Amino acid sequence: MNKYLAESRASQRARRKRRMCDDKVRYPTAEAARQKGQDIYFCKHCRHWHRSGAVAQLAARLMRRFP
Repeated sequence: MNKYLAESRASQRARRKRRMCDDKVRYPTAEAARQKGQDIYFCKHCRHWHRSGAVAQLAARLMRRFP
């Protein structure tokens, strides 16, 4: 049994929350978060809306690959 397992899992949860929520802009409504070319999602951590940016990242990747 790993005596540091609980601490490790807590650290992983905190890191996941920081990546998923704390580093992003929060919007109170879906309408406020909506922007052309980006998906939005409801965050279970902060109970607000975030923009995903997945579409913008895909476009940037394609532009690098096919200049």
